[in-house]
Amino acid sequence: MRSEPNAPFFNAHWAGAEVIEISVVICTRNRARQLHACLERFERQRTTVRWELLIVDNASTDDTRAVADAFIEGLDVPAGTLFEGARGNGAGRNAALPWARGAVIGFTDDDCYVADDYVEQLARTFREHPVDYIAGRILLFDPDDAPVTIAESTIPFDVPGNRPVPGAFVQGANMAFRREPLLRQGGFDPVFGAGARFAGEDWEVAMRVSDAGGAGRYEPNVLVWHHHGRKAPDVPALWRFYLIGEGAMYAKTLLHSRFKWAAFKMLLIALRAQYTWRPTRPFFFLVRGFVQYLALQMRLGRRARSGAAMS
Repeated sequence: MRSEPNAPFFNAHWAGAEVIEISVVICTRNRARQLHACLERFERQRTTVRWELLIVDNASTDDTRAVADAFIEGLDVPAGTLFEGARGNGAGRNAALPWARGAVIGFTDDDCYVADDYVEQLARTFREHPVDYIAGRILLFDPDDAPVTIAESTIPFDVPGNRPVPGAFVQGANMAFRREPLLRQGGFDPVFGAGARFAGEDWEVAMRVSDAGGAGRYEPNVLVWHHHGRKAPDVPALWRFYLIGEGAMYAKTLLHSRFKWAAFKMLLIALRAQYTWRPTRPFFFLVRGFVQYLALQMRLGRRARSGAAMS
């Protein structure tokens, strides 16, 4: 058992694990009731690949950590549970990176159900294709849910490195990165991601990996079902969050990436799509995200200068 409430906890298979090929990371918050339905899919994996599972409790206030601990104790592969107090998928996923030992790190969400060959297909894809990251297929689990945050195409395709990554190409429900390129980029930006200030930690980190030369691939054989539970009335708030995040992404790319001109064109196209004979609400959400990110960077810059002056 854990020595302290928020201490890392690992099952009996962790310490004796040999070379790990695939690490799978799931971040979760306040999902005590639903989490086991996600996790039990990992008991079904049909593979000879050496893999491990890491579950990050993102400051839950219910019994999520207890559910995760109990599950990994009975899992027959190396597994651990971690705690991250800073809310947001970006911060949660970063908490797993120092512990993940796989050459490839796969990420899925706590409302997703992976296919029985998920680990096998992840390993096969990265063995056969010289890419640094992939996006997998995401199917809607409940047909009564709104058809959002899915990727249903059955046709694989590649995204060359050194080019901007298309928006929504990579989704956190089903994505994976080679470990070293991801670590070279410093992992995820914690101001992005569900539970954080802006949506889009998945797109943002893929953009940086591509900026460093890494190619990507859409691989439909890496499959999950998304049981997000959102109905039609929930969609406007979701798109608002995504549009604000998209605007923030354009601002960050213009400030920090080699893709400045491409990002500027992408921003203009996105704004034009939301502007007919007058600005629409989505237009203002894009602008809001852009301005909010710039304002955040200005505040952080002032704090850094103030701290330097005091030291």
